[in-house]
Amino acid sequence: MRVLQVAHGFPPYSVGGVEYHVAQLTHALRAIDVHSDIFCRVPDPSLADYVVREEPLGQGSLLFMVVNNGVWGALAEQSYRDPRIGSIFDDFLKRRKPELVHFHHMIALSGDLPERAVRQGVPCVMTLHDYWLFCPRIQLLRPDGQVCSGPQEGAACAGCVLPAGPLGAAERAARRIYGRLPLRARGNVKALYRHLRVRRLQEKAGRADASHARIDFFRRRLEHMRAQFACVSWAIAPSQALVDRYSNAGFDAAKLVVMQHGLAPMARRPARRRPGGKPRFCFIGSVMAHKGLHVFLDAMERLGPCAEGVIYGQRPDYDYAQAMERSLRRPGLTHVRWLGPYHPEDLPAIFAAADALVVPSIWPEAFSLVTREAFQAGVPVVASALGGMTEAISHEGNGLLVPPGDANALGQAMERLVAEPGLLEQLRQGARRTEVKEMSEYAGDIAKAYAAVRKTAAALHDGTQ
Repeated sequence: MRVLQVAHGFPPYSVGGVEYHVAQLTHALRAIDVHSDIFCRVPDPSLADYVVREEPLGQGSLLFMVVNNGVWGALAEQSYRDPRIGSIFDDFLKRRKPELVHFHHMIALSGDLPERAVRQGVPCVMTLHDYWLFCPRIQLLRPDGQVCSGPQEGAACAGCVLPAGPLGAAERAARRIYGRLPLRARGNVKALYRHLRVRRLQEKAGRADASHARIDFFRRRLEHMRAQFACVSWAIAPSQALVDRYSNAGFDAAKLVVMQHGLAPMARRPARRRPGGKPRFCFIGSVMAHKGLHVFLDAMERLGPCAEGVIYGQRPDYDYAQAMERSLRRPGLTHVRWLGPYHPEDLPAIFAAADALVVPSIWPEAFSLVTREAFQAGVPVVASALGGMTEAISHEGNGLLVPPGDANALGQAMERLVAEPGLLEQLRQGARRTEVKEMSEYAGDIAKAYAAVRKTAAALHDGTQ
């Protein structure tokens, strides 16, 4: 079977939970004779928007990338539906003729791709990874850091999302510099570009208002996304929490199927700790506000030097990363170190040196891959009691749950692991016992779903002849 995977990025040009998930799924599907092309967006400020790049993926598969660097205005339809990318997608479908399209993310691509696939007679499935279909800010977080209860048919979005404007001279200069750097050195320049862009937009936009025109725009956006969702045969949600959010936002719950993501196998390494060393708490993830690194730092400061903290992560948010670096210079955080970015192959060694993973997210995580990766390594997790994490973590079983955004509660939970005899070992045993679905099993389930969708689509097609 030949399918098309659609995502907003693909390693090594774009890295993150969704990107790695698609890469691992593609590899696992290939082992059972399901071959995937990749249609994705690539950020490359050195190139003009809509330039196309192609690379072979082996065994006849193709990585097809469309350059798109845009940060669009909140009242521009291009923010969710881009006819030029849609046309490129149409041509790609005609050229490659996939038997099915699996949508993972369409941000920075075009939200009408499911409709375009169905128009060419290609059935579709979708995996939901966040809230972008009904939340233009993606994480369902308002600017004040509070979790939004839902779009309210566009009214909630209208007072939440800033409009945009044209590129300024500083952004254009950053784009030129970006193209002269090797791939691994581009991260900081890309973060600076985004910082300059967002700062300019905020200065230009001031404060978003909830005018009737804005409400109408976001209502139309929401209706468009519901219509695209109606085009897919079914949609995977990795947690019941995500199903509930989408159902409450008016998406067809009958299409939603809960299926936990599969993970690539991870070898457990023996614990690597110094004799008499302090307990080590580990933060792993993108250094962005919704991941809650600031909450972790405040909790570590309250905990004091009876434990040590380490941070691993990319820095895609320039402003936030700068603020966190300033925080680390506070006198009360000398026991916390930022050890830089990591790659998936580094995780066994990172977890072998950790006593607990801390996931202080302030957004309702759809799944939390890193939580399951910790369980694969037999490491307990201290996390926010929010979203999909509540379905993975058994409080005092394989980890501890705390109120989101509450640094005091997080610090107290970590202090329990330092001070309470036997608690850390109890949670370690619980983490080791926690079952995590392997990617090979997950890929098998996905392949069966592909076959079922194709069979149904063929029957419907035959019935119209």
